[in-house]
Amino acid sequence: MLTLDAVSKRFALKAGYFAAARRHVYAVREVSLRIAAGETYGLVGESGSGKTTTARLAVGMYRPDGGAITYRDRAGDLHEVGRSGARARRELRTRLAYVFQDPARSLNPRMRVESILLAGLRYTANWRGVEDGRSRALAALESVGLAARHLSRRPPDFSGGQRQRVAIARALMVQPETLICDEIVSALDVSIRSQILDLLQHLRRELGLTLMFISHDLAVVTYFCDRVGVMQDGRLVEEAAARELAANPRHGYTQTLYAAVPKLPAPG
Repeated sequence: MLTLDAVSKRFALKAGYFAAARRHVYAVREVSLRIAAGETYGLVGESGSGKTTTARLAVGMYRPDGGAITYRDRAGDLHEVGRSGARARRELRTRLAYVFQDPARSLNPRMRVESILLAGLRYTANWRGVEDGRSRALAALESVGLAARHLSRRPPDFSGGQRQRVAIARALMVQPETLICDEIVSALDVSIRSQILDLLQHLRRELGLTLMFISHDLAVVTYFCDRVGVMQDGRLVEEAAARELAANPRHGYTQTLYAAVPKLPAPG
């Protein structure tokens, strides 16, 4: 469904007294990957490796400086991501949805949950009015394990795991085909993390979602994903089926990452 073909993205550096103007740093360098319909694709790497920039390019938050990003929807229509006009971007918002890492920052603490969910829907082609939006909001909350009584509450009233469920519900409001999850379990404790992962698996099966799952936790990605791509310094250095990559990492950087995963002590 999602194809990145030799995609690059650079950011300008500020000029200083000893620094020349017009300097740039590449966050992503010629990354190519394909994500099939119904697949869960994991993208791993240390901080600064380019994972989040790649994810934001894929959903159209950033425009690529090189390469092409295309999205083929369930009807078979092809969309160009990142270089499309306002109307095309509005249409893509009903197909590609993004869940941010920290719900405490991505959810407005002053807004009630109902307003948060409706705000995400108003600027898409799926907006059908307030009454339809409210029924969708209730359905979205119930799909992530919350209830109607939570619509009138604000984000500070929830635990971290519940806030992340609200963030997932906001993404589901547009009835997307593909969900991009950017480090969404990294700030949660182990028990809550497993609940969110189980929820995503359930949603993938029930709604037929395609998932792009960004993480620095190799153990989680190996368990949760079908295929995994490994990023280093803005480049995709290795890609394989999750279990195959865990059993036989080929690139030196991948081997280093797996070697750093804590091992449980032997019993007795």
